[in-house]
Amino acid sequence: MCSHFIMEAASLKPKTAMEKSKVPRAKSGEEAETARLPLRGWALELARRWNAGTYSTFILHGNVFDLFPVQDDREINYVALKAFLTRRLFPEREFLLFYDIGDGLSFGTPEMQKRFFEWLAIYDQVEHSSFAQQGPPRDFNKLAPLLRRFFLRISEEKNWKGVTLVFDFPEKIVPAADEAGAHWDERMALVTLLKWAASSEMRRLDVGIVLITESAAELHADLLQNPHIAQVKIDLPDTEERLRFLESDAVRSLGNGKAIKEWSDFSAGELAPRTAGLNLLRIQHLLAEAARNEQRVSAEHVAAGKKRLIEEFCQGLVRFKDPKPGVTLDRVATHTAAI
Repeated sequence: MCSHFIMEAASLKPKTAMEKSKVPRAKSGEEAETARLPLRGWALELARRWNAGTYSTFILHGNVFDLFPVQDDREINYVALKAFLTRRLFPEREFLLFYDIGDGLSFGTPEMQKRFFEWLAIYDQVEHSSFAQQGPPRDFNKLAPLLRRFFLRISEEKNWKGVTLVFDFPEKIVPAADEAGAHWDERMALVTLLKWAASSEMRRLDVGIVLITESAAELHADLLQNPHIAQVKIDLPDTEERLRFLESDAVRSLGNGKAIKEWSDFSAGELAPRTAGLNLLRIQHLLAEAARNEQRVSAEHVAAGKKRLIEEFCQGLVRFKDPKPGVTLDRVATHTAAI
């Protein structure tokens, strides 16, 4: 699959749908100063595996509800994952489609939606249907054949730049289940996704499928074990990423434009390691709670808030306890080391 995708460094240019994967030379001087942030971690892994052309279906899982940095000129904004995919990873795709069972099919831009419904009107004339008036089906098993026809027809255009279809909450369509207990609709959806993943035609048409789920274990095992499907885990932000967020305008806006040191007992550099284990969205909630209640961000506030947020995320699987005076880890019994 020769895909139109932004490569790993901010200074790299996207390739067109008909080009091979190439790494352009980095920019220099003033041009490099205004370049976009380079991709890191999961985004870099996704870019490399996508551009390898061996997969057309990807599972993004893990920290999917976090905030992600997008650089506009010299300013860094933090956006949700769908906006990050739209603005940073797939800004030049011909079509960027989103689907979930709640909202049905949606589009990356109004222009994409307009072009889709123009094609849908032609489809209605041929098939004597009324999708252009009623909207495309919300049921995935009814929508899938329609999308396949759309992919085949629209890819005939000149200067084709490919399609990316992003599934939100795919575990609600193809949940982890025993074969005997799976509903017929779930089996149909599973077979459709497996056939799309294995299809050389989908790769030829430059159609990419991205399934976004917080827990890969909630997806059907046939998807996770299929060799045609790549899995990419979004990890929690590291210290460098947390520091960049704490120094950003997103955090300064919580303090009415003031640097974090003015309304916190810690500088950004001191707070970054203290927030280990939290994603950026939970850090934002932690700081906003103090700022909006006109309280300073103290050691007690950080410790109590971090404890509460981690316990909420783990849903009772983790519980923090304050040790008694004089009790240390030396009192913990462990097994003898294996030799």
